[in-house]
Amino acid sequence: MTTSTQAERGVIAITGASGAVGGRVARRLAKQGYPLRLVVRDESRAPHLPDAAVAVASDYTDHPAMGRGAGRRLDDAARLCPRRRRSRAGT
Repeated sequence: MTTSTQAERGVIAITGASGAVGGRVARRLAKQGYPLRLVVRDESRAPHLPDAAVAVASDYTDHPAMGRGAGRRLDDAARLCPRRRRSRAGT
């Protein structure tokens, strides 16, 4: 089995990295040695991971900020956000 080195792996941007699911994914990928860029709304809530870059985007719909957060050299991205629940009335 061939394993890649960190230098061969591309940067992975993870939105929602300050949340429960995104944080868990970010920690798991960091543990495996992937270079990460964590895109969050509040930098103070980003998980503290060695060598992970942090970028701030105010909202998923702020496309320019999301693009800046992802950066120019990006090989993979994972968009993690909560699923919205419907009310019992169906709205």
